[in-house]
Amino acid sequence: ADQVVSNVELYMVVDRTGSMAAEDFADGEPRLEGVRHDLVALTEAFPGSRYTLIAWDSTASRQLPLTTDARAVEAWAQTLAQENTYYSAGSAIDRPLFTLTRALERGVEQHPQNVRLVFFLSDGENTDGDDSSVDASPDGYRDLAPMVDGGAVLGYGTAAGGQMRVQDWSGDSDEYILDPQTGEPAISRMDEANLRALAANMGIDYVHRSERTDLTALADGIDLEAIKVD
Repeated sequence: ADQVVSNVELYMVVDRTGSMAAEDFADGEPRLEGVRHDLVALTEAFPGSRYTLIAWDSTASRQLPLTTDARAVEAWAQTLAQENTYYSAGSAIDRPLFTLTRALERGVEQHPQNVRLVFFLSDGENTDGDDSSVDASPDGYRDLAPMVDGGAVLGYGTAAGGQMRVQDWSGDSDEYILDPQTGEPAISRMDEANLRALAANMGIDYVHRSERTDLTALADGIDLEAIKVD
């Protein structure tokens, strides 16, 4: 049977560090709830594309190879949870850079004619961890610009910030992550400057996400060429 696919590849890079559990999305929900919604909304905005998912916390890994199966993205989004609090190594915005670079290079090699879009879903927060420094900078993403035809950095959270529940072996708990200095619940604030710099380096837009709205506007102006596959 004929299947209509587009010439578009979507590279979705998802931050699942502990700060993404901060409860300042929409009506006090965790930021990851916004990410869950938006991953599905991206597949709806770009139907028939090839999708790939890269997730990062203490490490970065490709969670889904390029696939036209939007349901695989949806299934992954449903199980998305923050990293285990006890294994956290802080967050560094450059941690997924290597994995994303390799994925894009492979895409360019295999289908040079395709359109590659990067969507980076994060709160932009850099905290010190074992294998990163707070200087983890968005500068390295400049090298990707020639391989990136479009996309957006989607930012979650607020400047006022939110508290984060502990994620342990049993899943979400009722306890909040505490600030070791004060013994009070820690507050995570989004770092919009970091996200804007990241977007500028890749030559894509920055969009702040605070509601569950559709993302079809992101497809405007991108030349989606339909290809019939037998």
